[in-house]
Amino acid sequence: MNSQYVLDLLIDLALIAGFGVQHSIVAMVRLKAIIQRLTGIDPISWRGVQSLINVSYLLMACVLWREVPIIIWDLQGVWYWVAGGTLVASWAWYFQIHLFEYDCGMAFGSSAVLARMHNAKPPPMEMWKVGTRRWLRFPVHTAFFPMFFAFPRMTVSLLLLAMAANVANIIGTVLYDRRMVFLVKDVYREYQKVTGLLLPPLLRAPGGAKHMHFPEPWHWSRVSHNVPGLLLGLLVGTLFWKLLGPIGLVTEELVRAWFGAFFVAVTGGAVVGVTHASRGAVLELTYQRLLTMLATNTALMSAVSLLTWTGLCFATHGSLPMLFIFFPMWMTMLWLGHFVASTVFFGLRPALVPGHATGIVSA
Repeated sequence: MNSQYVLDLLIDLALIAGFGVQHSIVAMVRLKAIIQRLTGIDPISWRGVQSLINVSYLLMACVLWREVPIIIWDLQGVWYWVAGGTLVASWAWYFQIHLFEYDCGMAFGSSAVLARMHNAKPPPMEMWKVGTRRWLRFPVHTAFFPMFFAFPRMTVSLLLLAMAANVANIIGTVLYDRRMVFLVKDVYREYQKVTGLLLPPLLRAPGGAKHMHFPEPWHWSRVSHNVPGLLLGLLVGTLFWKLLGPIGLVTEELVRAWFGAFFVAVTGGAVVGVTHASRGAVLELTYQRLLTMLATNTALMSAVSLLTWTGLCFATHGSLPMLFIFFPMWMTMLWLGHFVASTVFFGLRPALVPGHATGIVSA
């Protein structure tokens, strides 16, 4: 291996390590306490700032990444399609977890920031046992393994990313599990007994958390509420395929892809806000549920657009878009889209903001 490749790998390793360091720092409980004392920003609202920091770092890392074109494996024939299918399926699982098993607005902090702006209460932080969370405490972290390793064509740089990212993933999962014990205490300890950290406890507790009592998620009880996000996602994904194609690790292409996501967040978020403001069926929801419903729509728009883009590129070009850019695109469309959708929605329906003189919504 020549010296330039060694330097490139060291730069890549530094970028990976840098993300882990900054992510750990901004997620520290002590830092959140200091931030709240100095600025008044509570830990839930801080998640919004944390998401912005993470997206900014990922964009920088995408631009600075040095690809080392030494091939570790290059699958052909049926194994190419098996690996590619596994990769797309793992991303689909990652998005499914966020869309169905979490409240995206609360998970990424946008609901808390919006509620703070409205001097209202955000949706409550709740533990759900829906889907794979019945058996896994951190299914998103489990999904990371095939998301990083199931590449049909693996280079040295990608292998370094996969190995380093998942070592950090394991360490971060263990630390976060301990933090949850500190925050939730006895209920979480009971949950730990019947669930696995990264693998399901099929022998120890095959039923998982079946008999534990948690609140039931409601945000898919009315599927019609989320149709706008689904349709926008299919449209946007098709446009990404037509206009961007299977982009590579080229700075101009990466920047263009992210600006595309930014444009979609603003315009798509506005469409979601206007569409729901005109629908009488959603106006019966409480303020907190309106925030969650709008977040689910923009998260669905983001996830479906990326999956549609990937699937069309894989089917028509036999290659995938450079997945380095997926995380900042996903976060931008979700978070900024939610902010725009909520701003437009409550701008058109101000009476639904708690505290207004008319149509006060209970918190």
